[in-house]
Amino acid sequence: MKLCEERYTASEGVWNLQKVMNVREGFTRKDDAFPENWFASLKAGDKTIVLMDYFGEKRITREDAEGFLESCYRARGWSVEKGSPTVEKLRELGLGNISGAW
Repeated sequence: MKLCEERYTASEGVWNLQKVMNVREGFTRKDDAFPENWFASLKAGDKTIVLMDYFGEKRITREDAEGFLESCYRARGWSVEKGSPTVEKLRELGLGNISGAW
C-alpha cells in the first residue's frame, strides 16, 4: 500500500473512531442537526442574505441540507438512519473489535 493510501485510511479510521466514541456517549443522528438560523434570511443594510449553493444559484433548504448529510453518511459508509459507522465499515478499517462498543 502506498504511503498516501495508508495515511488516508488512518485518517478515515480516526474520523470513524471519533464518531463511535460520540455514539457511545449517547449522540445520535438527531445531534447532527443543522441550526435553524442557517435557513433564516439575514439583513445586511439593504441586502438580504440567504444560504446559497456554491454557485449562488439555489437557496439551500433544510431538505437540501438533510440530503447532503445523508450523502455524506453514505460516502463514509455510515448508517443513514443512525448517522454512525456500520460494523462493515469498522471492519474494513481494522476497527472491528470496537464495533460492539455501543
